[in-house]
Amino acid sequence: MWTKTLAAALLLAALPAAAHAQLRRQPPPPPPGGAGARAVVESFTAALQRGDSMRVLRLLHPELVVYESGVAEDLARYRSHHLAADIAFLAQVTSRTIREQLTMSGAMALYTREYRSQGTWRGKPVDSTGTETLVLVRTEQGWRIRHIHWSSH
Repeated sequence: MWTKTLAAALLLAALPAAAHAQLRRQPPPPPPGGAGARAVVESFTAALQRGDSMRVLRLLHPELVVYESGVAEDLARYRSHHLAADIAFLAQVTSRTIREQLTMSGAMALYTREYRSQGTWRGKPVDSTGTETLVLVRTEQGWRIRHIHWSSH
C-alpha cells in the first residue's frame, strides 16, 4: 500500500514538471494581429531591396524551400545562387505592391502579395505583374520564413 501511495505521489509531482518543461519548449505567443510576422515580411523585403544578404539570411528558416520558375531550392542553394540574383534584379527594377494579405493561424502565418515590377534588367525593359507567397513559422528565435513562392508574367 505504501509503495502505491508513494508511486502515485511521485507521479503527481512529476506531471506538473513535465507539463512545465513542455510549455518551455513552445515558442512565445505571437504579438496581437501578427505584428511580428508582418515585421519579418517587411524586413525581408527591405533587406532584399538594400542588398543586405546577411539580414535576409537571418530571417530565413534553416529548412527553407523556395519555389520559382518551376524549381525548388533549399536554403543552401538559395544562398549560393538565387539570393544574389534577387538582389541584383531589385537594384534595377522597382516593385510596387498592388494587393497584400497576412493570415495568421497559431504558430504559422501566410503572407500573399500581388505586385507590379518596372525598370530595366540586363538591357531589356521590365513591366510585369507577379505574386509572392511567404509562409512563416514562429520559432524560439522569432518568426522565420519557411517557404517562398514567386511567380511572374
